[in-house]
Formats: sequence, C-alpha cells, structure tokens
Amino acid sequence: MSESADPKTTRPRGRIRLTSLAGTTAALLLGICFFLDWIEVDPRLGGVFRDGIDQAVAESDPPSPVETEFQKLGATLESQGALTGMDLIHWVRTAGAYGASLDGRERAADAPTQRAWIVARLLLNVLLFVAFLLATYFVFHGFRRVTSPVLILCILVGALAVVLAGALHYAQDLVQDALGSAADGIATGPGAKVLLLGGAGLVLAGTFGVSGRNFYRVYAGAALTAGALYLLAVRFFDTGVLP
Repeated sequence: MSESADPKTTRPRGRIRLTSLAGTTAALLLGICFFLDWIEVDPRLGGVFRDGIDQAVAESDPPSPVETEFQKLGATLESQGALTGMDLIHWVRTAGAYGASLDGRERAADAPTQRAWIVARLLLNVLLFVAFLLATYFVFHGFRRVTSPVLILCILVGALAVVLAGALHYAQDLVQDALGSAADGIATGPGAKVLLLGGAGLVLAGTFGVSGRNFYRVYAGAALTAGALYLLAVRFFDTGVLP
C-alpha cells in the first residue's frame, strides 16, 4: 500500500514550481522590454533635438567619432520618434565615451558625471544579461526547485528594474516641469511599462518563492547584498575607485 504524501513536503514543492514559471515569465519580459520603446518623442520635437545636436557638432572641425554617434542617435530619435532600451544603452555608452574624451580641467570637473555614466551603463547591461540568464536557468532546470542564490538574484534584479522604471517616470515629470507645454510630446513608452512589470514579477517571485527552510537566508542575503552594493556605489561616486 503506497504511503500518502506529506502535505508539509508537497506544498512547498508546488509553490517553488510556480515560482520558476513566474520567474521565467518575468525574466523574459525584462529582457524583451529592451527591444521596445522606453521613451517616445513627438517627431517634430525629435527634429528640434536633432537640430540642436547638429549645431553643437558643427562647432567641431572635424567632429569626433563620439559626436558622430550623437548625430546618429539624433537621427534615430527624429525618424522613429522613440528610443528603445537598446538605444538608451548605446546613448549612455556614447555619453560616457564623450566624457572620457575630455582633457584637463573639463575632464576633472566632469568626473562625477562621468562616473554616473559608467554606473548607468553597467546597470543597463547587467539587467539585460541577467534577465536572459535567469530565463535560461529556469528553462534548463525544468522549472524545478529554485535555490536561495537564484531567489536573491531575482529580488535584486527585479528591484533594480522597478527603480529604473520609476526613474524614467520621474525624469519625465522633471522634464515636463522644466519645459512646460514644450514637453508634451515626451512620454514613457510601452517598454518602460514592461520593464516595471517584469521587475515587479521578479521581486514577487523571489519574495514569495521561499520555503520555511530558506526564507531567512534569502531575505537576509538580499538585504546584505543590496547594502554592500550601495556602499560600493557611494564609494565609487565619491572617490572614483573601488576597494
């Protein structure tokens, strides 16, 4: 006669399996959002931006490769009326390269901004890479039990995506406050909404995917890792070096 399954052991397994499915969906959304529009701009306003970039580049003779890349981004903004997540990665990389090309006092004065571009580029690339890495992990492990480090990673990456989505909306409000009615043609696109949805999904998967045995490891590990990363970021912004 077969023994009946113990509810105490079967219930966590079902919850963990659901966590894998939810985590896969959220990770795929997070990766796909980079190919959707994050920022939408009215084509006429995009033309104004492009004219401003062209005018600034025209003052350089000849224009540097970085300035040429800025011109390409301006043309993309005018023709497509939007910037995808991949466009933003390219723009952040270009802005960082421009800061790195400065010399003397200009470069010294721009050092904090330059470090900000470095961090922004790192965070965007980490989000894109880890999103597909998590989705691949869940699929190749057959949507089975999720280990504590993976749950911690889900919480951290998901929280980062939520913060980034919030920052996009906050930046939109700042631009509207600064430009008034002139900024009516600027809005966050569907990619920003999918970014928020995927990030929130990963946070929920990591938070509620714990079991009675590992919940304290996951929550403590996520809090300690987030605190350590925050301290490293603060030190990098202040000094430009890491321990």
